[in-house]
Amino acid sequence: MPHLYFTSKFFMKPKIHSRFFIFCLAFILGGAIRPGLLKGAEYFNIVFPDETANVFLASQGVNFRVIVKASTPSIIATLECQIKDADEKVIGSSATAVEIPYAQHPAYRNALGVNPDCRVNLPVKRNGSFTLRVALKDRAAKLLGEERKNVHVVAGPPDDDAGSFFGVCGGDGVMERLMGVKWISQEVAWPWVEPEKGVFCWQIPDRFIARQQARNLQVKGMLNKCTPWARRGDPSKELNPGKLELKPPRDMAEWGQYVAKTVDHYRDKIVYWDLWPEPGCGWQGTLPEYVELMKVAYETAKKVNPKCKIIASADTGYITSAHGYLKQLFENGAMPYFDILGIHPYCGSSSPEAQQWEERFQELVNLMEKHGGAKPIWATEVGWPTGSSVISVDERTQANYLVRMYALGLNTPHLEKLFWFLISPYGKGDRWGVLEKDRDGLFQPRPAFFAYAAMADILSGAVCKRAVFPKDVRPRMTRCHLFEKKDVVIAMVWRTGAAAELPVSMDHVGQVKDLYGNPMEIKQALSISESPAYLIFKRGAKMGEIEPLFANASVKILGAEPLIAPLACVAEPLRDEMPGVKQVDFQIRNQTGGELKGAMEAIPPASWKLAQASQTFKLPAEEKRKYSFHVAAAAPAPFHEYPFSLRAMLKDDPKAVFEFKRSLDFPIAKFFKTPPKIDGDLADWRGQYPVHPLEWLTGSKDFKGENDLQATAYTGWDENCFYFACRVYDDVFVQDGKILYGGDSVQIAFDAGNNAKSASYDGDDYEFTFALAADGPRFVCNQQKNVKEVRFAARKFCPGAPRPYEICYEAAIPFSCLPPLPSRGGTDFGFSLVVLDNDSPDALAPKGGIQYGGGIACGKDPQKFVKWKLAK
Repeated sequence: MPHLYFTSKFFMKPKIHSRFFIFCLAFILGGAIRPGLLKGAEYFNIVFPDETANVFLASQGVNFRVIVKASTPSIIATLECQIKDADEKVIGSSATAVEIPYAQHPAYRNALGVNPDCRVNLPVKRNGSFTLRVALKDRAAKLLGEERKNVHVVAGPPDDDAGSFFGVCGGDGVMERLMGVKWISQEVAWPWVEPEKGVFCWQIPDRFIARQQARNLQVKGMLNKCTPWARRGDPSKELNPGKLELKPPRDMAEWGQYVAKTVDHYRDKIVYWDLWPEPGCGWQGTLPEYVELMKVAYETAKKVNPKCKIIASADTGYITSAHGYLKQLFENGAMPYFDILGIHPYCGSSSPEAQQWEERFQELVNLMEKHGGAKPIWATEVGWPTGSSVISVDERTQANYLVRMYALGLNTPHLEKLFWFLISPYGKGDRWGVLEKDRDGLFQPRPAFFAYAAMADILSGAVCKRAVFPKDVRPRMTRCHLFEKKDVVIAMVWRTGAAAELPVSMDHVGQVKDLYGNPMEIKQALSISESPAYLIFKRGAKMGEIEPLFANASVKILGAEPLIAPLACVAEPLRDEMPGVKQVDFQIRNQTGGELKGAMEAIPPASWKLAQASQTFKLPAEEKRKYSFHVAAAAPAPFHEYPFSLRAMLKDDPKAVFEFKRSLDFPIAKFFKTPPKIDGDLADWRGQYPVHPLEWLTGSKDFKGENDLQATAYTGWDENCFYFACRVYDDVFVQDGKILYGGDSVQIAFDAGNNAKSASYDGDDYEFTFALAADGPRFVCNQQKNVKEVRFAARKFCPGAPRPYEICYEAAIPFSCLPPLPSRGGTDFGFSLVVLDNDSPDALAPKGGIQYGGGIACGKDPQKFVKWKLAK
């Protein structure tokens, strides 16, 4: 057997054996043996500091060690180090003569740290992510070996400020400190500290809190979750095991014991305690029970440590009194049992400015004053994830929104702190963190990491004096927030639309920095965009001199931008059958921060005639309104052949033109004389009124138009049921059945009483999710009222390119499942639908979708539903 003899001879040769052993051991230790590497240097590696790894402060430079070992007698070489930016520009370099000591192969076991002479520190004057290249060359300049690593430079932590506005959720304090964070939120959950009744264990939170406070971080503790032995009810009967920890305690005295022990244990370390955040998003008890939990925690904590402060948590996503939960909390007597109101003002994928932050905060303050007096407010969570779902944004937008949110917060009375969620990577589909790690365990900061560090460096200790709005054809789209820091004035400027120029005088400006704290070049005017810029004025400059520079400046827009978007094109027939259309209604929305004026022109289908084809419009900031065009003559046609166009032009900017074209929709459920068979075949839906969901969900990513996702929906009714059908064309079909709304699915919602008064569902609001899972058609409903009587069918077809999948959904929902909706002609109710699209089996949430009306996918708000009618 010749091949066995050859293998045996290979391992009997000591010289070959030795080299093979060295190669394997060097590979295990992480060394790099590259093609072209001379045999004089057989181990080559870059070693970063243990704690911060490859992230460095600009004030300290990039420092590291290079470990090189030789397997032949010592050689003299040159160690060349370079740091390059994304454009391959060298921003730091050095060249050092080194002697590589000789080592036999046993020494490879202790290679790290045996070469103290190869220490390098490269000064870098820019913040961001760069590439470090280390090359070893002999006396003839021949390359012996090289190594490349990613390195990151941040502005550096500002001076210590215990009253700092800047906080973050999660982490152990290492990277937070580099970001300039001064406050960190740390969970001290009941299951951690009392896994068995009367047995308290502090190892987990002690370890985190000790590391955080060792880096001079102030800690906000979090009292939350119910430990297994103290939960109410029978856990074996819980349908969703993930919600077990959200169940109320069986005995509030046991909850009080946990609070007392925890507050006392951290008496000298933690003053501020956050109570059970986001109870509205999972609390399994009643609202009065939650108020009782607050009362027990507040009174117990104050007895143990009178100096402690209790933070009450509002629900997630709202900072307005329109959210019913907060109002109900106060009406149930919660006001005496907290010192600070904690909110989570998440915005979905919308910008922070779109939330009308200042006005809504004032509403929140007014609500507290109505129930006993305003208290300080902390935003204990806020953030935007990156990813592919409807609430995600790209990494650059995440960084922009982060800084702008903090700027708005610093200008808001009563708001004392803002905690960013999150620093560490979290989530599979949506990534909430500002850090990642590569395969080697090295940090990979995102743009938001550098933006936070620069912001904290520049604004720590600064006081926001006022917000100024330069002159803009779209009012309030350009913002300038003016800060004072000791004897220095700082201006933060940005614009929420297209890029522009601001011709402000630079005579008094000392420095201009971009989003990441790097110097910006200023020529004739300041370039402004959605990424904030900082202008740091020379010492001695007065606020009274600087404010007019911005207030009187006129913005010059550098490109066109879409400003007005029709939400829906709606026809309301006055007779049950076509062509009885007497008017066509358009809803248009002002997506800017200021009032817009202009003219619009409607272009009807052929053979139609409008009484008046053009109108003027006037829209306040962030508002939508309905405009009607009366029809003088309308010719019959198949439903899909009623195309309408709308062109809108701004008075102050004729170049800003928006044109929208689509077929008419009919928000009417037509009576079925013969009800359809619920089998997934939509042939018996001919003659019903169609709707074409075409409004892309905010934050939808990577859509390729109608070949990616297209849908037509139908509604109908009879004396017994409301009927719904939807035909969807999709290029990729994904639905694993685990979370129905996380995959391809259709959601519909009803406001059965047509009485929406708040931005949240109540007892007569019903939401259904329909999906075709691997085990067949399935649906879920937010309210479990006779839903077993609902009939649902779905079928999938493969018609081929360009729309590989056709999925037909068909449902019959008894009116008994939709109280108080009556089954009679002329009835009005609120209705909305959304078609969700997930193209990746690895994503836990859809990348986006299309909707008719709003109020489902981006916030459960029945006020955004469309008025629907049962027509007979």
